[in-house]
Amino acid sequence: MLLEYRSNTINGESATCVFSVRNDANSRNGLSSFAPDLKWQPLESIGNLSLQSAFHIPINKEETDVNGVYLDQTAYLFQNRFFYDYTLPNGDW
Repeated sequence: MLLEYRSNTINGESATCVFSVRNDANSRNGLSSFAPDLKWQPLESIGNLSLQSAFHIPINKEETDVNGVYLDQTAYLFQNRFFYDYTLPNGDW
């Protein structure tokens, strides 16, 4: 299960203002969607490659609030993500 939490601001707020997580006339934040997901390894011979598919279901009925602050789409979304794990030659990561 994936949960998406979003934060957005308007009216010239600083780029880092979204991390203050406040709801006022110039900002909005909240849980925007949830997604049942499935993650698997499509090729058994490549153990560090995996694929994740998710179907995102929106929680909000409106993309913007009364003040015009956008939070997220109100559309359903099917999303695929590819993951490739790589270990650095020195083995630290």
